[in-house]
Amino acid sequence: MTQQELYNSFIDFIEKGDEDGARAFLVEHLNEFPEEMKKEIAFAFFVDAVKKEAAVSEIQKKGLEIMKEFDEVESMLADASAAASLREQI
Repeated sequence: MTQQELYNSFIDFIEKGDEDGARAFLVEHLNEFPEEMKKEIAFAFFVDAVKKEAAVSEIQKKGLEIMKEFDEVESMLADASAAASLREQI
C-alpha cells in the first residue's frame, strides 16, 4: 500500500467510528508506515495502555474503599444487633 492508501484506509475506519478496526488496521500495517510514524503509533498505543491501566487502578481503589466501608457498616450492624439482644435479655 502506498502512504496515501494507508492514510485513506485508516481514515475510513475513523469516519465509521470503528476504533477497534482502526487499531487493528494500524497493528496489521505498522511496518508499512515510515519510521517516524511507527514511533508515533507505538507511543499512542503506549499512552492508551497507561491510561487504561490507570483507570483500572482507580476502579480497584474505589472497590477497596467500598469494601472497607461495607465492613465498617457490617461491624456497626453486628454491634447494634448485639446491643439489642442484651437489652431484650435485661
